[in-house]
Amino acid sequence: MPSVLALVALALPSLAHAQAYQCRAPNVSTVPQISPDSRPRSVPTTSYTMALSWSPEFCRTREGSRSHAVQCSGDNGSFGLVVHGLWPQGARSWPQWCPPPPPSPPGSRARTCA
Repeated sequence: MPSVLALVALALPSLAHAQAYQCRAPNVSTVPQISPDSRPRSVPTTSYTMALSWSPEFCRTREGSRSHAVQCSGDNGSFGLVVHGLWPQGARSWPQWCPPPPPSPPGSRARTCA
């Protein structure tokens, strides 16, 4: 068992490099407007939840979807584990409908294939 773990540990950097090598950052400059369904809720942040998505499973039924084309079409490379978000959490509730910062296309492109 330890030798299997050692092989996996040795292979991971090359797999990550292969994924970044295949990646072509999309030209996305706008974010769709979403209308809040309630008033903004501001609460003190006590922790964060990191949400991850495994692209092969997520894209299994979304390959033809225009709304998921960046991640699922294959035009921008083949993605594995994708960070969906780092979500703030409160002690008994959670922040909701906080104003997001405007998108930064150069910054987004730089982080897509990191």
